[in-house]
Amino acid sequence: MLAEMLIACTIAAESIGEGPPGREAVASVMFKRSQDCAIPITQVCLQPAQFSCWIKGGEKFAVMEGRAKKWRKESPESWRHCVELARQLNEGRFVPMGGDWNHYYNPSKASPFWAKKLTGKVKIGNHVFGRIENEKPVGKRLK
Repeated sequence: MLAEMLIACTIAAESIGEGPPGREAVASVMFKRSQDCAIPITQVCLQPAQFSCWIKGGEKFAVMEGRAKKWRKESPESWRHCVELARQLNEGRFVPMGGDWNHYYNPSKASPFWAKKLTGKVKIGNHVFGRIENEKPVGKRLK
């Protein structure tokens, strides 16, 4: 249950304001990173400097859990979708959408140095998704 909450909070925080395709695209990147690095989805969520929801101000799980309560109240349908995606990811039932994406960003909020390397770019909602080829996996097993 804790793992699902962590994953759902990450999907929700990273895709606020997006519709179902945006949430599914974020989950697809998480899935691909888990495969590329051979680590659990929960470790993908907490890799250093990977998801802005965990690096802005050093968010703690308790803060994210508090936000989750707010999301459940303000947008219960969106929150249920995040939880279902988290459940699928955690149980190994998730089917990724679209491309072989391993990165995304919101061009109105950031211009990461690696954005020029993205191939197969697709814009979904406010985010651009794509793949960086021949890159060493971002994550590693956390101890």
